[in-house]
Amino acid sequence: MPAYFLVDTREIKDAAKMRNTKPVSRPSSKSLAGAISSSVARLRLWREWRPVFPVLIQFPSMDEARRWYDSEDYRELKRLRLAATSSSGVFIAGL
Repeated sequence: MPAYFLVDTREIKDAAKMRNTKPVSRPSSKSLAGAISSSVARLRLWREWRPVFPVLIQFPSMDEARRWYDSEDYRELKRLRLAATSSSGVFIAGL
């Protein structure tokens, strides 16, 4: 069953750190078993969901998603993104 990792970035607090994520993201993306989209449709249906930089990653399973999230490849990128942004992340199990 597929799983998804959705990141809702509400604010970029440190643009320089965000620029530093680009070289670090290459090794992480090579280890991904899923597809990445940073252009989630920006059509707000209701309330106040206003992401600045949404990212949606699809994985073959929740186990693969967790394995990637906890991986050595993603560790530095995760550290940089958490330091540079005000954001939330969630895993969603597919059907």
